[in-house]
Amino acid sequence: MTLIRKLTNNRNIVEMTCVAGIVTIFVFIELNFNLFERINVLFVSTFPQFKQYAFTLAGACFIGLLVFSVVQRKRLRDEIHEKDKVVSSFERHKIIDTVTGLANRNGLLKQLNEGEIRKLSVLGIEVCNIDTIVRVHGSHVAERVEVAIADFLVALSKPYNILAHTEQSAFYIAFPGLDADESRFRIDRIIESLDDIAEAGIHSDGLSLRIFVKYAVLSVDALEISAPLNGASILQRLDFVHRHVSSRGRENVVFYDQQMESAIAQRAFVEANFNDALESGEIVPYFQPFVDINSNRITGFEILARWKRPDGEIYPDVFIPILDQSGDLSLLTMSLLAQSCIAARNWPDDIKLAINLSPTDLRDEEVLEGFLLILSETGMDPKRIEIEITENAFIDEAEVTSQVVAKLKEAGMSIAIDDFGTGYSSLHHLRILQFDKLKIDQSFVREVIDNPESRTIVKTMVALGNGFGIPTTAEGVETVEHLEMLRKLGCDLGQGYLFSKPLSQSGVLDFLKQQIPVEQVSAEAV
Repeated sequence: MTLIRKLTNNRNIVEMTCVAGIVTIFVFIELNFNLFERINVLFVSTFPQFKQYAFTLAGACFIGLLVFSVVQRKRLRDEIHEKDKVVSSFERHKIIDTVTGLANRNGLLKQLNEGEIRKLSVLGIEVCNIDTIVRVHGSHVAERVEVAIADFLVALSKPYNILAHTEQSAFYIAFPGLDADESRFRIDRIIESLDDIAEAGIHSDGLSLRIFVKYAVLSVDALEISAPLNGASILQRLDFVHRHVSSRGRENVVFYDQQMESAIAQRAFVEANFNDALESGEIVPYFQPFVDINSNRITGFEILARWKRPDGEIYPDVFIPILDQSGDLSLLTMSLLAQSCIAARNWPDDIKLAINLSPTDLRDEEVLEGFLLILSETGMDPKRIEIEITENAFIDEAEVTSQVVAKLKEAGMSIAIDDFGTGYSSLHHLRILQFDKLKIDQSFVREVIDNPESRTIVKTMVALGNGFGIPTTAEGVETVEHLEMLRKLGCDLGQGYLFSKPLSQSGVLDFLKQQIPVEQVSAEAV
């Protein structure tokens, strides 16, 4: 708007200068050439009957031109004013939330970036059940709830606080110029007061609506942060805290701490370096064998990712969740499959490769097409590929998953349920999805000796697999006692450190050549 005012003022100066210039020219011409008198003589000679009115008509024309100019100028000013109003409304709409009248995310970012970042605390407030209110009572009621919360926060806040209402019914209160200790008392007071309101309920249209609120708190001066912060990076960290709040059950207040800062730094590093690492060959497949418990024969290997950097290894439990959230996990899956298929050319033809497909990959047609292309280009028989799908991957979208499973099986690949027993699948899913293997989660296997409940669960899963004609694989086999118990319970395959840790490509060849009996391996391990 400042720019618009400057342009408008400049335009006024230009217009006045032009008018003054034109007047000056006319005066100059009149004084030196008697232009007005000459025009009058010409008019009288042409229309002698209007001789007595000549001067009047000339004056009227001059006045008419003047009036026309004034009218046009006023119309132009009105149009500019209306345009300024529209632009002003548009600019305001970009930074103001239309429901509550507070700043929206853009407005919050603007104010944070214009203020002091190094001494700042921010309280994030998330109304968790606003979607439920919308579904049950309608969006108009939900908006009134948000307005009531906004009015309440305005009443609690100081004039210098920054208030905002952003998407997904999140509110923010920033305390510029206050360190962690100074802002803590005020934040605690706001949380306590808002919790009281939430418990009592907000009244709207004769309804008393309880709200469920969770809080994220960040104080910049309480952290050791090497990179400079701005409004966007502060909100990114608060979003990170909100995700942690959601995963902590009934705990509704979480403070952003140094451990979370390390996780943010890890995420930034992984996202920035992943593509280069993939191209340079830093990320490679490792292989952990499946062993037939009864014959001690190696039946296959599960493909695992390893990120080997010159300055140390980045572990899969760090980078895989980050890649899944960023949408890059499919690139990793494709690379690992291609490298593994090339490596497996030198292995016996009856050795299978098992690779995990994430729920996101399962819904991506390009991933499935990429799988088939890789198998074709590397000459790998699809029958040697086993796709592992975590149990929870097909709970919410069983119909979609069943179509994908059908396509994979049609191409010749087999399907295994990974981490079986940790999700909420049903016998119906096992029947309609036609899996080829059940992998019993290691959390049950590791307690199969000492925990009767875990032993019963493993026994039941084995019986379930036998009933459906599906072999079972026990993950996390680490001791001879585990092995003997699993044999007794009728489990078919085992996987774990008792047989082998994950192996590099060269390690697999040595392992296959040795073919050491499991009893000897277990004795050496002990």
